[in-house]
Amino acid sequence: MRGCPLHAPPTRPYMIPGRRERVSLRALLDVVEPSHILFGSDYPFAVPNVEQVLMETIEGISNFEGFDAAQRCKVERENALALFPRLAVS
Repeated sequence: MRGCPLHAPPTRPYMIPGRRERVSLRALLDVVEPSHILFGSDYPFAVPNVEQVLMETIEGISNFEGFDAAQRCKVERENALALFPRLAVS
């Protein structure tokens, strides 16, 4: 980002990588706030073993010690609803 100070926070959302790798999640938290992280998948158009990868990703988010319960809820659902409020159930 030319001309941006190094401490300027990114403003776009980031989708969690499609595996349960703590290193990836930890690295992501080094550059963005949890409010900018979304759970997402390419289901059903991903790798051949998409169901296994999806379950591993969900397990990885659930077990990741870098999120507290409120942050985990935001990553799993609330951050996406903030971007797409019409999808929220009333």
